[in-house]
Amino acid sequence: MSYAITGVSMSITGINFKPEDALKNLLNNPVQAIVSMNQYSDLKVKSEALKAEIKAKIALLDTLVPDISSYLDSKVSSFGLPDIKDLVEKIRSFADSAVTMYKGTLSESMGKNLSDLENSASQEKEKAVKAVESYFLSFSLPTDSVRISMKLVNGSYDGRASYRIITKYDSSLSIPGKDFKSKQNVVEDVSLNYEFSLRTADLDLFSSILTFSTLYKGFKLPVRFASTWASKEPAVDFEKIDKYYLAEADLSDKSLTVIFRDDEKAATAKFSLTSYEDNSILGAEYSDSSQTVDIMNQHGLTNALDVSTLTNVLKLLFTTFMEMEKHKLRLTKLMLDENDILSSMDLPYLLVGMSKIVVSKINALKLEENEFIPITSLLTGDYAKDRLKLLGDLATPVSRIMGIDSDKTKS
Repeated sequence: MSYAITGVSMSITGINFKPEDALKNLLNNPVQAIVSMNQYSDLKVKSEALKAEIKAKIALLDTLVPDISSYLDSKVSSFGLPDIKDLVEKIRSFADSAVTMYKGTLSESMGKNLSDLENSASQEKEKAVKAVESYFLSFSLPTDSVRISMKLVNGSYDGRASYRIITKYDSSLSIPGKDFKSKQNVVEDVSLNYEFSLRTADLDLFSSILTFSTLYKGFKLPVRFASTWASKEPAVDFEKIDKYYLAEADLSDKSLTVIFRDDEKAATAKFSLTSYEDNSILGAEYSDSSQTVDIMNQHGLTNALDVSTLTNVLKLLFTTFMEMEKHKLRLTKLMLDENDILSSMDLPYLLVGMSKIVVSKINALKLEENEFIPITSLLTGDYAKDRLKLLGDLATPVSRIMGIDSDKTKS
């Protein structure tokens, strides 16, 4: 059971969506990421070719001493000179030393070139990852769901912000000259899930292990009824939770859940606050080794609970989590449909998919505003043309999604 509180509103605020910026951003870092990955691929091909060349040359050099030795053996008997075998052995030894020294020099020289190629390739891949990360750091599309979670791990808080978008892409709305008032013909669903780690230590509240006393000192939680010798009526037994520490927290669009623990007592206090328009629903649960009690389900305990203080504590945590969401650290997950982009680095797939999502979001907004204009009117000057040129053959499907004549993207 839960407890309704009037006059409290909580929500993760939406994004100020600007179609022009969304299109420009789409052709900025994602395109640059593809350019960097193409350069990475070229450098990897060169490095693999150089590896094969080094291996072949070393293998060839390895045949030189045996060949020299065989030749000398074939000539020994024809010389008829005293101590000729000693001379042959010296020549063999010299040849072996000379070849070994040359192999070392060759390996060092070609190995440096290989190392330079591999370092350059690694840098280009890192540039691509950073470009993708930068794109989602400044992502301006409205999301369908946002989740901020945090766990205490090895004495510090691991925070994550997860986002989800599911949209329907209608290719008919991208065809130049198509009547935007026509009924949409949905051809496919496109889903995006991405996650950032958060710099939790940036916020004073989470810079160290947070105990309940930091939020409010002396808070007592009504956890059970106990009989006393002085009265036949059961009395409320309170648990002081000053030393309980924040172990887990989860914030969705309208609901915050936090879990405080005391390891010595093997006890847990779980609180939630869920917003519905102008009202909020408070939840409180306590458990230890002997019981689990839903405090809001028992009138006697609910009446003994300091609802106002607990609500204010949860509102403070809500506000702090909202602030923490701004402190993004690294992109830790990026799934487009079933494609794990951070693993596959299939950036052409990412650009095509994101183009469909951006265009669908813009079309949905335009249809909602009854403003039936082609997306190409949002792209000013030669910016789109210049950026699409960098994509080579990939420019064709991307320009088609945007409703741009692919011939206009060619030099």
